[in-house]
Amino acid sequence: MTLSAVAAAAIAAALEEAGHGERTATVRRLAELYGVSPRTIYRVASLGGRRSPGVGRRDDYRIWTGAVVALAGRAPDPKKRVPLDVALEAAVEVGAVPPEAAAMPVATLRRLAREMGLNERTKRTQRLHADYPMQALQIDGSSSEYLVVADVRDDGDHLLKLHRRPYSASGYKNKPLGPERLRVLLYAVWDMCTGYTLARYVVAKGETALDQLDFFLWVCGAKDDPRIVMHGVPDDLWSDLGAFAKHRATGDLLERLGVHLATGAPYAKERMGGVERTHRTRWERFERALFMRDPDTIRLSELNARLREYDIRENDMRASRTPVPGLADANRRAAWVALTNARPADNPLRELPDNPMATVAHADPRWIDGNGIVRWRGGQYECAGGWHDRWVQVRQAIDGSGELVLEDESTRERRVATRYVPRPYGEIRAAPKTPLERLRDTAPEVSGADLYAPADAPPAVVPMPARAAPAAPLDNPLDAGRYASLDEAMRALQAVCLYPLRGALRADAVAQIEAAGLDKEYVRELGLALVDQYTEGSS
Repeated sequence: MTLSAVAAAAIAAALEEAGHGERTATVRRLAELYGVSPRTIYRVASLGGRRSPGVGRRDDYRIWTGAVVALAGRAPDPKKRVPLDVALEAAVEVGAVPPEAAAMPVATLRRLAREMGLNERTKRTQRLHADYPMQALQIDGSSSEYLVVADVRDDGDHLLKLHRRPYSASGYKNKPLGPERLRVLLYAVWDMCTGYTLARYVVAKGETALDQLDFFLWVCGAKDDPRIVMHGVPDDLWSDLGAFAKHRATGDLLERLGVHLATGAPYAKERMGGVERTHRTRWERFERALFMRDPDTIRLSELNARLREYDIRENDMRASRTPVPGLADANRRAAWVALTNARPADNPLRELPDNPMATVAHADPRWIDGNGIVRWRGGQYECAGGWHDRWVQVRQAIDGSGELVLEDESTRERRVATRYVPRPYGEIRAAPKTPLERLRDTAPEVSGADLYAPADAPPAVVPMPARAAPAAPLDNPLDAGRYASLDEAMRALQAVCLYPLRGALRADAVAQIEAAGLDKEYVRELGLALVDQYTEGSS
């Protein structure tokens, strides 16, 4: 449609009178009035349409922006860097940018930082996934958001109370402490394949490895409620670098169960996002719902009973993370059972052994000294059987009861250690003699022999050596495994053997040594073999 000159003049006048920020709305209104497109209005008014982002007038602006942003990023938190106007002033002062950069508008500096991608952005993460249930579990502990300890009952239970006071700026972890500085803690697991989750509340002074280990074993064991289907030993267990991952008893039990403990870098919480998300969901849907109850107190046992009911309903209500073939929109519980049954035959779900907590023990490497004494937690112990001068693993029940078990790190043999009791003065208990000591005891009984007594040369015999050029001296600094001559090798053999070598025995030894090329190791082994031969003959 062609507009007349009068209409074009009216359009130009209307746009000229439009205030700042009103031109786009004015163009739309004029387009509806004249029945044309907004592009036609722009063309008739000779405005050139919408303005495109302008091109930087100075190329050095971008260079200066990079230097300023790099200086602003020296703050420890990358998401809370130094303001760019402050960083620009500092960059000019230290000479990172020329003095004329101080005239660059701060708005231009911020715009260029955005265009160059120098702003802190949330980076793309990879979705956590497992191929089958119990291939990978995430475990984590956290404080309760609203519950505090009110009293410790005589029956061992704890009375909890809802904390209604608004939180301070320090967050939910600064709630009032209960008696004996007790806190309400929540431990949870999250299956990486289906999203199946379980949790349990405990009362303690803080997160402990044994509480978390006890919860993990409860998750892996059989449950009284058939609606809770999660059980078995996982292949991988993801954890942060807290007490659970650092405790030696935890690592020892997980290693014996065949569970690989996967830990990440410090403060890298993104990898634990699955189980962290379940904490926030429980605070929102479970703990806040407790405020709708009439009493604001609840026992720990009652709280865990309601938490199990909540977990059962959540797993029945929410869809599985991994689709199940032939089962559309399967919930977490149905998917966990179906996908577990579909696991490969050579990799079935492993059941948890009976009472694994009874096998949890403190384990530390210790050295048994020459007296056969090992030191453990301020005490001295000794091991029967003659163990001494060796490294062992010392294990004891986690509660300090029971026997102290020593395990040889090289042979994996185990023995029980008892408290060391000093023997009365004058009582000497000799240790069995070593083979070398027994050999030395029998060596003086053998008559000596003069192997190198001077001998007269045969009469009327004149040696006629063959003509040969003298050998050039050649020193081999790398040849340390052979003797220089047969005489030296025989002397070394005699030093090891301690018994005289005569006649055919000596000739046979010479032949063997020459055949071995005067090898030092061979001479030593031959001497030991001759010692054994003499010892057996004398006995």
